[in-house]
Amino acid sequence: MNYKYNIPVNIIENDSEYVLEFIVPKYKKENFTIEIEDNKITVSYKSDIKQSEETNPKYLLNSYQVIDFVKKYKLPKDVNIETFNALFDQGILKIKLPKSDKKSSLQIKIK
Repeated sequence: MNYKYNIPVNIIENDSEYVLEFIVPKYKKENFTIEIEDNKITVSYKSDIKQSEETNPKYLLNSYQVIDFVKKYKLPKDVNIETFNALFDQGILKIKLPKSDKKSSLQIKIK
């Protein structure tokens, strides 16, 4: 079965920061890459598990899959990328982007 699966994402703004929440249960935090460059954030996931059709269980209904993906978003001009951070907890990858005037390029580790 090969179909496009859309990763659920919440994007939140408050007075001091922007927050991106990726709803990704069963994903592993070490397989995520988060990069900011040219005023864009790229969040990608590359699974380290390759299953053949023979090892997959026979699903009667399969509404959820762990898949590789790349998501890109243009950042507002007031994001301080030097102090952004990410946390992965209970199947939610949360990226916090504090507001500021600085711009540059950076990659971080997920806590």
